[in-house]
Amino acid sequence: MSQRSDLTSPRHWVHYLYFPEEADARRAGAAITAAGWEIQALEPAVEGTSWVVVPEQHDAVVSESAVVAARQFFEDVAARVPGAEYDGWEASA
Repeated sequence: MSQRSDLTSPRHWVHYLYFPEEADARRAGAAITAAGWEIQALEPAVEGTSWVVVPEQHDAVVSESAVVAARQFFEDVAARVPGAEYDGWEASA
């Protein structure tokens, strides 16, 4: 039987964005930092030629409204760059 997480508990929350060029990734990282997120990684992706940006928040409350707002924000950041992609998120249990 599965159990649901308590969404009011703070947790570590990370998102994944991919950019075709380093300069694009760095500009996105600056915009993400300006919005109050920390950058866990900004580096070449493990596969392919793209760059990955991994924003994070520690002790985040991952409520439904927070998820909707964050997803919209990161999709908007990715949409500014042709070939960029927002690839979702994960949070600690």
